[in-house]
Amino acid sequence: MRKTIKFVIWGVLCALVTLGGTPSNAQAPSDTLTMEIATAWENYIRQNWWTEARVTLKNEGADWQGELVIRDTQRQVTYRRPVELPAHSYKQYRAPLFVKDTMMLTIALQDGKDTRQEARILLNGYGESSRVVVTADTRKPIIEATPYRSVETHIWLPDLGGLPETPMAWDVADVLLLNGVSTADLTPAQQEALLAWVSAGGHLIVGGGVALHQTLAHLPDPLRVAAPGEARILPQAPLDNGTLKDVAAVALTSGAHTIPLATAGDTVIAVRGAVGKGQVDIVGWDLAHPGGMNWLVALWAGDRIPAVTTPVNGGILSTGAPNVYKMLEIPYAFFSKFWGWLILFPVYIFLVGPGTLILTRRLKRPILAWVFIPAWIVGALLILAVGLSNAFSRTFPLIHEVAIIPVPDAALPARVVQGTAIYAPRIRRLTWNAAGAPRPMVGSYQMDSWYSEGDPFPVETSYRDGDTTIQIRNPLGIITWGAEGLYDSPALKSDLSLALQDGLYYITGQIWSEADLRDVALLMGDTSYHITLTQTIPQGASVAISRPVTATNSVYGSYTDICGNINYNYIPYSMPASPSSPYSAFTTTSACYLTGFMDEVPFPINNIGGTHIQESCLIYSVPCPTQPSGKIEATLDNATSKTENGWVDTYTHIAYGNAPGATFEYALPVYLRIGAVNKLAVALLPAPEASVFTPLKDIEEVAVWNWSTRQWMDFQPSSEIVLTGVTARQAFDAQQGVRVRLIPTSGTMTVKLVVTVTGTP
Repeated sequence: MRKTIKFVIWGVLCALVTLGGTPSNAQAPSDTLTMEIATAWENYIRQNWWTEARVTLKNEGADWQGELVIRDTQRQVTYRRPVELPAHSYKQYRAPLFVKDTMMLTIALQDGKDTRQEARILLNGYGESSRVVVTADTRKPIIEATPYRSVETHIWLPDLGGLPETPMAWDVADVLLLNGVSTADLTPAQQEALLAWVSAGGHLIVGGGVALHQTLAHLPDPLRVAAPGEARILPQAPLDNGTLKDVAAVALTSGAHTIPLATAGDTVIAVRGAVGKGQVDIVGWDLAHPGGMNWLVALWAGDRIPAVTTPVNGGILSTGAPNVYKMLEIPYAFFSKFWGWLILFPVYIFLVGPGTLILTRRLKRPILAWVFIPAWIVGALLILAVGLSNAFSRTFPLIHEVAIIPVPDAALPARVVQGTAIYAPRIRRLTWNAAGAPRPMVGSYQMDSWYSEGDPFPVETSYRDGDTTIQIRNPLGIITWGAEGLYDSPALKSDLSLALQDGLYYITGQIWSEADLRDVALLMGDTSYHITLTQTIPQGASVAISRPVTATNSVYGSYTDICGNINYNYIPYSMPASPSSPYSAFTTTSACYLTGFMDEVPFPINNIGGTHIQESCLIYSVPCPTQPSGKIEATLDNATSKTENGWVDTYTHIAYGNAPGATFEYALPVYLRIGAVNKLAVALLPAPEASVFTPLKDIEEVAVWNWSTRQWMDFQPSSEIVLTGVTARQAFDAQQGVRVRLIPTSGTMTVKLVVTVTGTP
């Protein structure tokens, strides 16, 4: 018996020891988990907005589950992503990071509240305003020492694995050179981001000589604007008084908008193609060859800095956000209708007064008035509380979502910057789901009469299976949040032309839209003509257009003028472009955009209830209207920014100048192009609109600049000075326009100055 008892006790002890040594949720010890972090572009960010971190995790122990946690303590935003690591596994996660007001982020690996690994990311390059050139070559940096080194930033990538998958993170780069590297391992997300970057304005240069084919093979189709010409290699080819070796012949791709950049005899060895707002150069030789370095640098000398910018204002896409004040201007019609509650007021008055009197008299007990009156008050309060609570529960949260979508081409990916304003006065724990890469917009706005910006709210953001959950506890006011990403925009086709009717230029033609669009307008030029074409275009329908060019609104670089009531704030972040490159073949004299509103957004907020208001402003890049045929006569516009020692009223053409003389410059309206000028007239007219007019006798000299001789042509003042033939062509430059100088005899002058040109397209 004793032996049996001992045996049982011994077995129980063994079982307890065994159970005690096996945890209920087995976790790998810390030394079996390793985490490595590499940010895009060698930690270079250039401006404090988007970047991407590649987090590589390795688990040498048992199965492990936890979270990848990224903390931005400055904005009080925490990003979380679930992580599952089977035993002896290796995984890589890519985390898009929106960085604002700080250059330091913390990334941790956690299970529960325990931190297993932690690292800090220190970014650099903030405030950099030079052009950023990225070279990818397995051997060495292509650009080590050039005359441009002092004004350009160079980043070298030994492989393409470090290219980000986050489209917004590509805003760092202006020029990307791929020199013979294999593109076979590019992920679909990297390919899509690369295509979006080029179509938004990036400059891609592909070279490699005998290895050119392996670089072109796995690029997105729109970027392959040329192909190696039948694998033909030239032993040597001349270029800029030098000789290149092992040069691949390049064949133009059928249907692509390409031009030759360099030839060797009859063989094309370099071409350029336009893709959206950007360009792709295919070069047949090894880009590292020293003989072609100066030629190579000249390819991007005239590019915009930064490369990826918004239409019109030139700000970087991600630096913009739909204006919070505009998002808060929610129409009263979206609030619950309270007119029905007015019926309750006379009923309440009747019950408290005459109703109570009638009841007490009928019951012959006046003392019951002390019962009936409190009962009517309590009943009315209950009805109001329940009714209003039910009404407001359907109205709030009140959500206004606004998206700005520049569309370089309906066949190419478009970038989206989307903002959201949420007013949720009755909710203490606000949670919603959305797609796109999440980002805080302005932070939080405290509720006062001026909507002054307050402290950021603590925000939890969780990624799971392509869906994002955002959670905010105890919101103190209006929340502003946002998302960015790519969007497959609805197709839009325009066939517009200029026609002269009754002395006025008209925009005529048709516009077809795949989606319902409203308030469709045409923007011509960067800061000039904004014409409302039609109020609506139904889905899948074509609308005939006939509007005079005179029906314009002034545009001053703000999206208020482009997108109606939506204002797109931005932080100017650019330097003037370098002198024009001889290879800027696709630069046009003006850019044209069709803008329109759509009553939906690419990344709608879900699972939050309330009242939603959604609208997107699409900005399509379209061909400018075709020019009228035959003779064109146009009055030039004054270039206000180039006027010296005076100014011009653009509406009345009245010019004001001071002694010793004023210089005025005039340019052709952006909607017109004249190829050959036959006549130029400078008219000094009476100005009944002005209170004071300077007579011709008080003007000492009128001069017109000759762009060929680089000298002034002096004329005696008269009511009209007419130049014809060669002289007119020398006085008019398609890019610079016409320059006029007026010299008064003394003091100031006030004249009506009108400059017109006559010619053919």
